[in-house]
Amino acid sequence: MSNLTDQPSPPDPAAAATALPATNFEPPLRQRAEAAIREQAARSPEDHAALSSKATQRTLHDLRVHQIELEMQNEELRRAKAELDAARTRYFDLYDLAPVGYLVVGEGGLILESNLTAATLLGVPRSALPQRPISRFILNEDVGIYYRFHQKLLTTSKPQTCELRLVSSDGKVFWAHLEIAVETESADTPSHRITITDITERKRAEEAAVKTQRWLHGISQLQQSLLVAAPLAERLRMVTDAVVRLFDADFCRVWLIRPGDLCARGCVHAEVPDGPHVCRQRDRCLHLLTSSGRYTHTDGQRHRRVPFGGLQDRARRLGRRAQVRH
Repeated sequence: MSNLTDQPSPPDPAAAATALPATNFEPPLRQRAEAAIREQAARSPEDHAALSSKATQRTLHDLRVHQIELEMQNEELRRAKAELDAARTRYFDLYDLAPVGYLVVGEGGLILESNLTAATLLGVPRSALPQRPISRFILNEDVGIYYRFHQKLLTTSKPQTCELRLVSSDGKVFWAHLEIAVETESADTPSHRITITDITERKRAEEAAVKTQRWLHGISQLQQSLLVAAPLAERLRMVTDAVVRLFDADFCRVWLIRPGDLCARGCVHAEVPDGPHVCRQRDRCLHLLTSSGRYTHTDGQRHRRVPFGGLQDRARRLGRRAQVRH
């Protein structure tokens, strides 16, 4: 009869409990789960009193801890998702509603992505921009500027900046400051990022400042020239030349009021019997003294002498012609 003590002892439940796979959660989460299960045990002591062995209590304890760990992990995942949604909202505000335009341009100069500002600047719906060439929106005279800076970007891989004129879909031309940088280093899908800033108002202000400075410089030169002793006709010619140059005028003339001197010697206005060009005041006549711009001669039959009062009508007709040309 074999000794009972030689028979293998039944497996220890405590040892089986300790054989449960260890969780991969960080210690803080485990500690929080342990604290939660102790709090639950304190609220329901009758459950623990019913357990028959210490090992069973330990197994139940581990299972409950594991359950709470999972619940805590699920809560952290929900919190992470809420933070991700908030980040996506911030990204929309920062990217799509930014005051500058963003483009991602791929191989061959084709637009791959854009934000709402870029689509608005180019006058094209955002969904219609992909696969359109960026050169389509660059003024023909400035395409070379873009390709020079783009080539420099490919050579150096360093961000480049340039200023050129873009054209929206409705034909509106505007000045833009472009910042170009490499978007990805992948040789299979090379692309670069372009930031577009509308600088039209700044360009206008710069042009106005340059024009004002040119006017001031020209007027200063004219003042210095007029201080030099010279015949009246020569000094007036300085004035008319300066007006044409500084104001981009078509022409500029100066008449002086003097008595008529050609009334009986072939003046065409003296021969007009009626109408707006008839010479009614032979003692008062406009004498052309200097002329600059398109018309530089002062001895023309119709302009060297003009009836007093007829110059206003002539100016009105010239103004109407200028409006038609523009």
